Amino acid sequence: MLCPKYLPTFTEDSDSCLVPPIVDAYLKTNNAPLDLEIVDIRDSLQNLRQSLVQVDEEIKLLSQTLEKLKTRRTDISKAISKHRSMLSPIRRLPPEMLSEIFVRANDGCYAVFDTSYGPWALSHVNRQWRAAALAGPGCLW
Repeated sequence: MLCPKYLPTFTEDSDSCLVPPIVDAYLKTNNAPLDLEIVDIRDSLQNLRQSLVQVDEEIKLLSQTLEKLKTRRTDISKAISKHRSMLSPIRRLPPEMLSEIFVRANDGCYAVFDTSYGPWALSHVNRQWRAAALAGPGCLW
């Protein structure tokens, strides 16, 4: 990650700084520049091309840095989610309370061999839920 002191510095170049007055003057007329002025205009053009290459390189560097930061942000967000899930209140419920919740949530209408519903699904969440589902009152099964 780049430190702020290593980030490129930008100057607000306005059109008046980028386009010399001589070029601006000729753009307002149909006159051709003098031979001496053509040399200056070509030098200015070369400087502008070099500036454009530098700006493109800075954009590329900043784009790469932005992508790295987005990836880092995603990783941090995932880590936060994992930490928050560890603090979920459902993890701290005693087995007796889980069993009671399972009994009250059970509607009794499920296909006996369909493991995606009913007590089957509850017993496949984790060890604690499996123990609560198996140790609970018989009306769950």
